[in-house]
Amino acid sequence: MAIQNDPNALKTGSKIAGYEILRVIGSGGFGITYEAASPITGKHVAIKEFFPRGIASREESTRIIFAARDADLAAWALKRFESSTTDQCRLRHPNIVDVIHYVKDNDTGYMIMEYVEGETLEDWLKQRETPPRPDELRPLLDPVFSALEYLHAQKLIHRDIAPDNIMVRPNGTPVIIDFGAIKLIEQQTQARSKTNRSFTVSKQFYSPPEQVQESADQLDMRADVYAMAATIYRALAGRPPASAEERTQQIAFGNGDPLKPLATLAPSLPASFASAIDRALAFNARNRTPSIDALREEIGWGDARATAATAAVSAAPASKPEPKFSTTPSSAPSPARVAASKKPSWRWVAPVVVTATLAGAIILIGGSWLNLFGTRGPALIVQQPPPVLTRQPQAETPPAPQALTPPPAQMPQLATKETPPAPSPAAQPETKADPQADARKDFEFAQKVDSIDAYEQFLKRYPEGFYAQLARAQVQRLTAVRTRELTVKLNAELRRAGCGVISSNEIWGDESKKALTAFNQHAATRLDISMPTDAALDAVKARTDRVCPLVCPTGQRAQGETCVAICAPGTVLAPNGTCVRPVAPQQPVVRNQAPQRKALKCRWGDFNKGEQPHRQVCE
Repeated sequence: MAIQNDPNALKTGSKIAGYEILRVIGSGGFGITYEAASPITGKHVAIKEFFPRGIASREESTRIIFAARDADLAAWALKRFESSTTDQCRLRHPNIVDVIHYVKDNDTGYMIMEYVEGETLEDWLKQRETPPRPDELRPLLDPVFSALEYLHAQKLIHRDIAPDNIMVRPNGTPVIIDFGAIKLIEQQTQARSKTNRSFTVSKQFYSPPEQVQESADQLDMRADVYAMAATIYRALAGRPPASAEERTQQIAFGNGDPLKPLATLAPSLPASFASAIDRALAFNARNRTPSIDALREEIGWGDARATAATAAVSAAPASKPEPKFSTTPSSAPSPARVAASKKPSWRWVAPVVVTATLAGAIILIGGSWLNLFGTRGPALIVQQPPPVLTRQPQAETPPAPQALTPPPAQMPQLATKETPPAPSPAAQPETKADPQADARKDFEFAQKVDSIDAYEQFLKRYPEGFYAQLARAQVQRLTAVRTRELTVKLNAELRRAGCGVISSNEIWGDESKKALTAFNQHAATRLDISMPTDAALDAVKARTDRVCPLVCPTGQRAQGETCVAICAPGTVLAPNGTCVRPVAPQQPVVRNQAPQRKALKCRWGDFNKGEQPHRQVCE
């Protein structure tokens, strides 16, 4: 996932092992990936920097530092990153990105890989107006199947197959560009951390349920089977399957599995293809397709070379099969070997034989149909214990003219052939039902209590299995609810103590951390500010008076125990807390009243004032 202007990334122009950083091309919870080039040769490479965001910070634009309490944890995670890089350096496959080198610098590690040009499978799918057909998708994913088979042969698990981790070169060649080893480091770092911080950015739609559990380091190849099936599901359905978290929660709440069968979203697909993808997406790993090769065969994308090799083996001399059948005619072993070597193509033989038998025994014993069903069908019983089932049809096959006489003997023999599948392997899982039944009962009891302690007690008794996954999901849910409630209460208490301005109640962000830091300073405490805790809540609630000096937002000033706005000159503070310009009061206007006249005073004129003495002057 590319992140532009990542504040934690190295600056453009910085150099690692002689390569100059050009840009950020990907960023996650534990690493930053850059495109870089050699100023001498011009060769472009991709460089992944080990940068765990939850415990690391950048100093002087290049060097990485870790908090003292996380030093051991960071050293362990960095060592795992180095060892995973070493494992990838040994891989040589045309459809797996080539890891070139590992470099220690800036107190961290750098994985240097080939730079793959092109677009991701996810981008290719988004550009299409409709989902591709299986025959259009196969050229892009067939090589990925081969790459995963190669990895599994090396005893390695990819862990992170997803459409945005499959790069398609301009010539159409797919390349797996990233490995999921970093995901394991993230999960184990989270488990080892002393706080509830989260570092992971997982592929939630493509990771199997067992990968999000604490025992994710014990995954096997079925995790890659799930991810590959989820990738095919997203391509053909137009959207990814339900996430592992959603499936776990819905099943835990008794709402059933929310995963929609592929056939409902892509009805034009062959039923066998869609059901094979659904089987590979089974919630429980033990019900899932066991290997990448098996998934490839079930969807009909089997390797032609493997098929040819199988045919060559089936055509070999029949001296090494079971010695007890070496006395049969030379024509009999070859069809039996061919039928045994092509198991998938003969799954329908038994139903067809029974149907044909009920329709009429003459069809089974006449003409060329005798060779197709009468001989090859019973030959499938070579894998069953009773050898007599294979001898009887071989003895009756040569005398073709007498085919009309033995139907009564052949029908019971065919009916006998149908009996072995009846006690099918489905009966075997029933033998393991007792411990699961006990786990289910205890889990239902824990659900009634619905507390973290109840689920933790359950996990002590049943640390593994399906119900253990559900119990861990419930613990995560209750922990999240508890953390949210604690955040709301602690934010409210910090505001009451006057230790900061916190705008959101339910978010433990920078404002909350600054407020608790101020409380530590003025109350002489050393409470952890990274996450809300019961100890912090109790300490703040114990103080009944103001602890911190009144801190007012920008544009306000303290006035007693409250904050008031700072008004500009010429304005005054209104009762509602805003600044307004004062308005001069207006005199009331009295209407419908006659104007009052002033009384006049009159006198005789004064000669000395220039007035006429014989006239009156009124003022």
